[in-house]
Amino acid sequence: MVYIFMVTIAGVILGWLLRGGCEERGTESKPQQATSSQAVKNEEKPEPPMSAPLLLSEEEGKIRDDLTRIKGIGNVLQARLNTMGIYRFSQIAAWSPAEAAWIDKHMSFPGRVEREAWVKQAKLFVAQA
Repeated sequence: MVYIFMVTIAGVILGWLLRGGCEERGTESKPQQATSSQAVKNEEKPEPPMSAPLLLSEEEGKIRDDLTRIKGIGNVLQARLNTMGIYRFSQIAAWSPAEAAWIDKHMSFPGRVEREAWVKQAKLFVAQA
């Protein structure tokens, strides 16, 4: 019985110490300031500026390049690009960073255009033509 009483008292004291001990009641502890590395981690990267690239109508896109020659573009992505109005290497070669960001956002593949160097590859194909 004495043992149970001692364990209970020890638990109460331990709980009291873990909750703040002798601090005045009714005062809340101040939140800690975030360190600069935590602040950088928690900051969201600003969205790059975006603008729509030159998009052709289906009529204008009758003359089409085989966009699957660009590494990273398969049949499915070529069909999606064609649906958007992109049919030629010259269109992709002319993309600015803002236009590439617009394509990334509208194709749900963030960073893919830059990572797979679509613009650079398209410029090479335009130069070969």
